[in-house]
Amino acid sequence: MTPVYTRNEEEIFLSDDVSFIIAHNRRNRERLEIFSLLSYTNVNVLPFTEGIAPEIITFLDPTIEKLYFEQADNKTFIHLKFAEEEEIILNNAVDLEQYLSSGTIKGIVTFSMVKDVLQTGGYFLVDEIENHFNKEIVTTLIRFFMDSRLNRNGVTLIFTTHYP
Repeated sequence: MTPVYTRNEEEIFLSDDVSFIIAHNRRNRERLEIFSLLSYTNVNVLPFTEGIAPEIITFLDPTIEKLYFEQADNKTFIHLKFAEEEEIILNNAVDLEQYLSSGTIKGIVTFSMVKDVLQTGGYFLVDEIENHFNKEIVTTLIRFFMDSRLNRNGVTLIFTTHYP
């Protein structure tokens, strides 16, 4: 294996006590993105998002016909429609808890983030992967990372679980 770079005295490299990857990222204009759901550990709310993939919604709750956020006049409106029901318009994401299960909300957030990380590469960390999910959803989530057709960038899933 041939090294990509070898540290030298050029000014683009930092001193030996600083990570080599910082210089690499600067040179290639790459950056590390970190998305944390830590603040959502005990709060199950769907943050404002642009474009929730319909496949995710259908997988988690096939009775939902549409769910999307709209920004108008500096206000956020959440449109939610179930099959054979009138559309519901909300202005607070916390109110979705009255209409969607905890698993559906967590699933939308988690699977949307998985979609992003599979496109860019990196690591995906989940504490208590089974929390609010049934075993089928957990299995599907894990299989996304095992499937080389979906995981072309070698994303690593790291998780904790209470499942044996």
